[in-house]
Amino acid sequence: MKLKVPASWSGTGRKRTEQATIVAMASQARDQYSDDDIERAMATVARVIELYGDAYWPILERLEAELEERRAKAARLTRHLKRFRQRRHIDLTASKKIASAEPGRFSSV
Repeated sequence: MKLKVPASWSGTGRKRTEQATIVAMASQARDQYSDDDIERAMATVARVIELYGDAYWPILERLEAELEERRAKAARLTRHLKRFRQRRHIDLTASKKIASAEPGRFSSV
C-alpha cells in the first residue's frame, strides 16, 4: 500500500511566488484591524474568561502578543525613520555648504 503524502512534503508543493502571495495576504489581513479593534477584542475576551473560565486565555494572550508586536514594530520604524531624516538633513546641509563654498563645481557649464 502506497501512502499519499502532502505535495509540500515531497518538494513539489507551492511555488515561492504562491507562498509570497499567501504571506502578503496574511499581512494584509493583519493590517485590516486597528490597535483599537484589538484592544476591544481583548476586553471582550476578558469578559468571556470571567464568565466561562480559563479555556479562553490563549486567545487573550494571542491578542496581547499581536498588539505588543505591532507597537514594537511601529516604535522601531519610527526610530529608524527619525535617524534617516536626521542623516538626510545633515547630508543636505553639508551639500549646501559645499555648493556655496565652490559655486562653479556644482553648476552646469
